[in-house]
Amino acid sequence: MIQELASANQALDAALSRYLQACTNMKNYYAQRTADATPGLTARLDTEASSLASFEVRLKESHAAICFARTHHVNTLAPINSLPAEILARIFSIAVTQVRHALEGALHQCGDIGPLNSNLHLRTSLKYPGLLAHVCSYWRRVAIDSRSLWASIDISTFKSSSMNIRAKEHIDRAGQSLLDLYIYDMEEIGAKRVDPIPDLIPASARIRSLRSHTYHPPSDSIRRSTLSSVISKSTAGVLTELVLQQYGWHIDIPTAFIEAVTSPTPGDPPITDIKDTAILWLKLPKQHLEDILLGVSVLRCYEVYPYWTSQAYYNLTELRLLIPHWTGTGIDEADFVNMLKASPNLRAESSYYEFLNGAHCRE
Repeated sequence: MIQELASANQALDAALSRYLQACTNMKNYYAQRTADATPGLTARLDTEASSLASFEVRLKESHAAICFARTHHVNTLAPINSLPAEILARIFSIAVTQVRHALEGALHQCGDIGPLNSNLHLRTSLKYPGLLAHVCSYWRRVAIDSRSLWASIDISTFKSSSMNIRAKEHIDRAGQSLLDLYIYDMEEIGAKRVDPIPDLIPASARIRSLRSHTYHPPSDSIRRSTLSSVISKSTAGVLTELVLQQYGWHIDIPTAFIEAVTSPTPGDPPITDIKDTAILWLKLPKQHLEDILLGVSVLRCYEVYPYWTSQAYYNLTELRLLIPHWTGTGIDEADFVNMLKASPNLRAESSYYEFLNGAHCRE
């Protein structure tokens, strides 16, 4: 095969040199004359022009084939590509997890970074693991065959977001894997928003975790609709991780409590007497919401919370609450004690609390 390629290269080089000389002679001939009535010359020149176009196409195809073979050969020589597919897939999984952790850390500082669409670093991070599948054919094959690698689904409420096109592709590649949904309502004020969940998430999907990242002031109707759609598609005991985070450009944004109601109407009174709070009404049966929350074992909330008396605080292994002191929201000390009693297996608790009596607790 190598000898055949070398022989073809030599023959092509000689033929191209001869052909170039013939074409150059023709050009020089006509550069010295104003007219020529040689029979059949026009047809010959037309044929050559057509042939050159065909040659160009075939040369481009040859170039692409050689580049592919060269890249594949070089990649096979890389030490990492000598690893078995299952080990490489594990490395991919670790890499994607690290990118996720970095992304979560950046989002925690979201008040300083602006809308998602304007942040290049975040938008690049959201392209994983797809970027891994474009390194070489071997990596692509390993990545696509690793269904769990595609289980992290990034979804945007921005109507024209390319993120949702990738989300659909990832859902298809994830197969029957448990899904981790990341919902971003974080575009600039005035951007057109939609609830993408009904069109993206199939009824058969098994949702393992939900992370909702929202800029304030958000499109409240879209935020209600999106969270309602996801929770209504979730199964109690399968959804075990819930992260609700609200960000804003100003420190005076109100905190919100989630509440289920079958038919929410404007002016529905809150069922809490905590000051400076809003109610995020979710359109779904109240019992379904409580069943879902009871099955959650990891709960992280930033300015959006289940009520302090909710079953969301039962049987937790991780609880992270951030209640900024400027919101005026706080936890009654008795409710906080009940939370701890309801979760005897609590392993991680890192929060800033403001109790209603004015005392503070940071751990």
